[in-house]
Amino acid sequence: MYQESQWIRMLFLLSDTSAWLKDQQKDLFNQLQLSGAKHLFRHNYYLSAPAFAHIIERHYHQMVRHPLAAKFTIPIPDILHWIKEAATQNVQLLPTTGNYYRSLNTQTSIGYDCNGAPATVITVITTPAGLIQTAFPGIICC
Repeated sequence: MYQESQWIRMLFLLSDTSAWLKDQQKDLFNQLQLSGAKHLFRHNYYLSAPAFAHIIERHYHQMVRHPLAAKFTIPIPDILHWIKEAATQNVQLLPTTGNYYRSLNTQTSIGYDCNGAPATVITVITTPAGLIQTAFPGIICC
């Protein structure tokens, strides 16, 4: 049954916890001392810890859970650097999903794509609001 005072108390608890977690995420990424890291936390291009955990779990070469996925073979700070740099690219609509993507040619090897070919391009997928969903080496495999 709805009890307003308990509901308000839970609302404030969740709000405070959410703000604390957001601060912890920023502190975690700041430990890498990435130049311009604040560009990963703008309202229209935002990288959350869960999204980056997904990127590492699925697309980092040291994680073997998804062997057929595109894999980054560069250090984690470099992955963050290229995700940050991709923000400058034009957004394009990702057909059938309503999400958007940006692709940036880094001019350097960053891993291999979903076909196992060496990749110099990073693709970053975001929601329409700019929340980063994933990033991987290569172009979108259809």
